[in-house]
Amino acid sequence: MPLIGQLTNLRDLTLQFAEFSNESVRHLCGLRELENVDMRWSTISDKGLVHLSQISTIRSLKLNKSCPPVAAPNSLSSQITNSTLEQISKLKNLQTLVIWGADITDAGLPNLIHCDQLRTLWLCECDIEGPGLVSVAKLADLQELDLCGTDVSGTSLEPLQQLRGLRSLRVARTNVSPSDAATYQSRRQGDIQIVY
Repeated sequence: MPLIGQLTNLRDLTLQFAEFSNESVRHLCGLRELENVDMRWSTISDKGLVHLSQISTIRSLKLNKSCPPVAAPNSLSSQITNSTLEQISKLKNLQTLVIWGADITDAGLPNLIHCDQLRTLWLCECDIEGPGLVSVAKLADLQELDLCGTDVSGTSLEPLQQLRGLRSLRVARTNVSPSDAATYQSRRQGDIQIVY
């Protein structure tokens, strides 16, 4: 990480499948032009995101909970939780947030209100049941929302009606039935694509 931290003009950083300590992420704080960060399947956790959240230029962040490799069960694995969203809320220029398979619940979603430039939000395979969508509905610029693999239902989608700019809603592998999706779509003003 110290060498990456010296690349001060870096705009895109992909560390997929990378193992590193959360403390080493502090070396990235000097990357003041960094816009796109992809740390899926890496060992980043809430503690590492404390450092990453200091980089105000980040516009796109992709994370997911990774499991330790079978061959090295004692190796580091990431912990993406509600505390992660607390750190992410400091990224005021964030437009795209992709989180997959994390220990995030409805209780963590109010942190996203501070990310008022979000246009794309994926919360796939997270422990979301629906009450937290009231907070997501306050993201006025949101255009794409992916809730695949969560426990949301048709009734929990109601707060999202106020998102006039929402163009894509993915609810595959949820408790949203085709009938729920049709009802939601019929109540909407404007076009929206619903994938269920």
